[in-house]
Amino acid sequence: MPDESYILCFWLCDRFIKTDIINTEIMHLLPEWAPNIHPLIVHFPIALLVFAVFFDFLALFFKKYEWLSTAALILYVVGSGTAAIALLSGSDAAHSLHIPMAAKQAVSIHSDWAHDTVWFFSIFTVVRLYFFWDGEQDQNYFKIGVFVLGLVGIYLLYETGDHGAELVYKYGIGTPAMEAKVEARATIQPMSNTPVMDSNGGWSWVPGKNAAKVLKNDFQWVIGSANNLNPKITTDSKGDTLLVLTASGKPTLFVFPHSMNSLQTKAQFKLKNFTGQIGIVDHVENARNYDFLMLGDSVIMQGRAENGEQVTREKKEVSLNRWTTLTLDINGKHHIGHLNGKAITHTKIKLKKPAPAGLYINGKGQVILKYFSAKVISHAHDND
Repeated sequence: MPDESYILCFWLCDRFIKTDIINTEIMHLLPEWAPNIHPLIVHFPIALLVFAVFFDFLALFFKKYEWLSTAALILYVVGSGTAAIALLSGSDAAHSLHIPMAAKQAVSIHSDWAHDTVWFFSIFTVVRLYFFWDGEQDQNYFKIGVFVLGLVGIYLLYETGDHGAELVYKYGIGTPAMEAKVEARATIQPMSNTPVMDSNGGWSWVPGKNAAKVLKNDFQWVIGSANNLNPKITTDSKGDTLLVLTASGKPTLFVFPHSMNSLQTKAQFKLKNFTGQIGIVDHVENARNYDFLMLGDSVIMQGRAENGEQVTREKKEVSLNRWTTLTLDINGKHHIGHLNGKAITHTKIKLKKPAPAGLYINGKGQVILKYFSAKVISHAHDND
């Protein structure tokens, strides 16, 4: 692993990129075609690191020019630093852009390759700095070794760039055309008596007039029962049907009995005089084991319940709107929580096996449910 000073620099870069004031100033400087700073940064580490390997190659044949190895080292230092910044800006971009369902897996794969690339060049650069100060970099065996390792890094760099290009040219991520498509698709789902299955194996449910009956009969109650929530139907000012769940203080967890693996679970609801926890859950093995994205006391928590104990892996303070949209993407080992369309949490948990998804409620007050779904994220080869 890199030394503590490098990790500190990595953390400072992360704070720099995620500072609202810095982001605001950067956005004023960006050209209209650039949705964020990532596409402007990403080419620098590619060029710097490729030239670093090329200088190491020249040093094998032009041994009298000792400055070639030193120049390569400088390029590695700067290239690794800009690669770390590119990684952090890419992560920030992925959390701020609209990612279509078909591209979720591709984004995760690109992210995995990017992390591997940054860690490889970071460790490699630290090792090279050590040997530079030790005076070993002019040895012939050392020059051969660093060139071969540099080629390994170039392969990682190629895979990262290839999957990044796929996001833009195949899926249109970050392009004006894609953003326009997203806006055009933002239509209200039709009401249905039961959850509707789609061709990819996912399901969605917009409560209809028989929603209370559907909730009792079509969903599986893992914890508690429908009586704990006293489901009733109401309508809003537009005439749309809503499902009112009145929590009694007893924990409840219900799922649609359809097993899935890589998926996006989404629920849209409004809380009325509610205190306690409400969250979407995935990979529900039983009442004691499931993944969760939970809201409670102005805090969002993401993690997994293991043997009856909720293990929170990430927690953040949030403020809720009148209507709340809670989304949890589970794709490979990446678990990303969204609140009202904005990525809030991101953890890594190794999946076990496909299992159902559902809703967890533990508190008192009303939960007014408008929409609930679990969509499949198409699987592609990962580099785990």
